[in-house]
Amino acid sequence: MAQQVPHIYQQNFSKDYQQVHPLFFIAIGIGIGFAIGVLVTNAQQNPLAEFFDGLTPENVAPELLGLVLTYGIIEIVLRNNQKRQSETALKERLIRQMGSTVNSDAIHAIEELRAHGWLMDGSMNKANLQLANLMGADLTMANLMKSSLMGANLERVKLMGAKLEFVKLTFANLIGANLEWADLEWTNFWYADLERANLMNANLKQADMVGANLVGVKLKNAKLMGAEFDNNTILPDGENWTPDTDMTRFTDPDHPHFWEPPSN
Repeated sequence: MAQQVPHIYQQNFSKDYQQVHPLFFIAIGIGIGFAIGVLVTNAQQNPLAEFFDGLTPENVAPELLGLVLTYGIIEIVLRNNQKRQSETALKERLIRQMGSTVNSDAIHAIEELRAHGWLMDGSMNKANLQLANLMGADLTMANLMKSSLMGANLERVKLMGAKLEFVKLTFANLIGANLEWADLEWTNFWYADLERANLMNANLKQADMVGANLVGVKLKNAKLMGAEFDNNTILPDGENWTPDTDMTRFTDPDHPHFWEPPSN
């Protein structure tokens, strides 16, 4: 009775077989083909002898080399395509994870995205991060243009130099966030809480600050041209905005009545 091959050896053989490059089998096939050709050519009165007699390394080698090279190029293209598909799937999964309401999951996703270079290369543009819990995250220099962070928890988040143009931060918690040098042009801060946030040197042109809480916010050298406020906007000094408010007293350090929150 034949001895049965253990299942574990069958699995290992199958795994090893799959790892062998297909070009190895092509080379084996070419070698076998030449061997058969030699045998057939040496055989007397063989109908295939005349056919194989005309096949010499000089006239066969270029065709075989072309075949191998063509297969190699196709193999490279297919593998690169598979790699790109795998990277795209991973990127999409990490962006979804970044939008998690579980802070540790979101932070881990941010670290992975930064490690792959996807946090700054535009991959995060138009990301849906509504209600994400990003408290304490390091998003320095991140590119989040046109993303939605409505209702997100961004307390004490580091967003220095980040690209945040056209981002929706409606009702977001930005208490103590650092947005120094961030590009926030056309960003929507509608009723966002920015208490004690750092917006020094930030670009806030055309930003919507309607209803926003700016108590204790640092606005030194911030650009506010075209920014929109209303009577519900609470200014850094705790006063409500009015049409007569001179915002340069919060942004221009040379203003005779310049005001900034006390240093901690």
